[in-house]
Amino acid sequence: KKVTDQGDGTYRCEKCQINKTEFKWRIILQLNMADSSDNNWATCFQESAEKILKVTSEELGEALERDEDKYNSIFTEATFKSFSFRMRAKSDTYNDEQRVKHSVIGVEEINYASYCAKLISEIENLGGSIPDSFDRSAYVK
Repeated sequence: KKVTDQGDGTYRCEKCQINKTEFKWRIILQLNMADSSDNNWATCFQESAEKILKVTSEELGEALERDEDKYNSIFTEATFKSFSFRMRAKSDTYNDEQRVKHSVIGVEEINYASYCAKLISEIENLGGSIPDSFDRSAYVK
């Protein structure tokens, strides 16, 4: 839940109407993902954002408060990395304008060997063949 800093060392949750001395960092990450055909804006929440940034929300919050250069470098290091995404697309109306909101519901680093094996299998299942110069045994067991 969202809390606001009261300035006296406590954090207030407006929903619960409770003041606490501690809070837990959470991440909502807006990102622009692209492939060879187009790009798209999407939202990542806690677990997916941590996988992409390769830091926990606590580490990111610590960097934000103590070391701006480290904080910026976390995002720089995540730029132009390749991932395999599972997405959710939801139609939404905002100011009488219909649009599609995209959310990341799963993210994994690409295992290129298994991905190549999957592509080879799909090509062969469709009746295609792999050139003899390609070492098929390195990917398909």
